Amino acid sequence: SSSPCMNDASCVPRGGLFMTQDGRAFDCKCPDVFEGVFCEKMKTDCSLVDCPLYKCKEGVTLYTPPGECCQQCGEDCRAVRCANVEKCDDGSLPFVPPG
Repeated sequence: SSSPCMNDASCVPRGGLFMTQDGRAFDCKCPDVFEGVFCEKMKTDCSLVDCPLYKCKEGVTLYTPPGECCQQCGEDCRAVRCANVEKCDDGSLPFVPPG
């Protein structure tokens, strides 16, 4: 029977949520770089990503946006903290120290 698991994942018969065509429950055991129920999603493994090397202009810092692997030039709120930034490049709101 053809496995519903993708990307060379092995199909493990178990009390899984899914049934094969012949009615057996299964789970997919994903290879390292894949995730998801059927191992259909590629994991973002930052060690596999080649990032460009940026030099930022004066007053701008390199930062890594949440969920991204590569650094970008911009006003990182975590770096800038008390600069009068309305909103960060990544959409988050700056941290304003009390006082």
